[in-house]
Amino acid sequence: MTNKRAIIHGTPGEEARLTGLLQVLWPLGLILIAFGYLVCALLPAPTLGPGGTGFLFLVLAVVVGVVTAVTRKRLSAFLKGARGEESVAHELAFLPADYDVFHAPALDPRKGTHVSCDHVVVGPGGVFAIETKSWSGFIVIRDGHILYDNKEPDRPPIDQVKSAVAVLREKLAQSYGDLPDLHPVICFVRKCLVGGTQTVSGVTVCDLPHLHEVILARSADTLDVEHRANIIATVGRMMGHEG
Repeated sequence: MTNKRAIIHGTPGEEARLTGLLQVLWPLGLILIAFGYLVCALLPAPTLGPGGTGFLFLVLAVVVGVVTAVTRKRLSAFLKGARGEESVAHELAFLPADYDVFHAPALDPRKGTHVSCDHVVVGPGGVFAIETKSWSGFIVIRDGHILYDNKEPDRPPIDQVKSAVAVLREKLAQSYGDLPDLHPVICFVRKCLVGGTQTVSGVTVCDLPHLHEVILARSADTLDVEHRANIIATVGRMMGHEG
């Protein structure tokens, strides 16, 4: 039986979950190390009675509780993003068999500024860099800017996906000079985009129900099989694949 669906590489949401857990765990680890150091410095011998020991454990519990409460919201945001990436990945899996879908390739692991891309799709019509957003408010495009509940976010998604495309273009250029068409896409998981699919500063902005339509609209064979195989191998190496 032949495969009639896209070829999938990687696990969606993995990076978001790992980052969220690290955001929570590293402050707790530092607190425990600092607390242990202070106890050892102040009490070189076990001179505390049950009451003093209980008091120190109570202080530690309060500090851990406060830190956990502060980081819980951040962890929730990362997990929400991971679920959004999984929803987009589910849709991308139903692309035709001549598409390859890469989840969270390591675009720029060596530079100080972290550049990431949630999904890269390679198909007959070119290469798509997809930034996923799980925002729950109303999304409006105004004067070339994406507004979230009438406010511009701290990290504009247009800048994010353009940075990903720039790095992806650089990586592909290192493999061969004839670069493919690169299409930046921002996909909102919730149907909250006012005005439907639009193009802003060369970036296609859509919601999840229209993602297939955006990709398949560029299904003309601008990439031959050999060219596409070279691109797939290059992106695969970003995923840690051999070849």
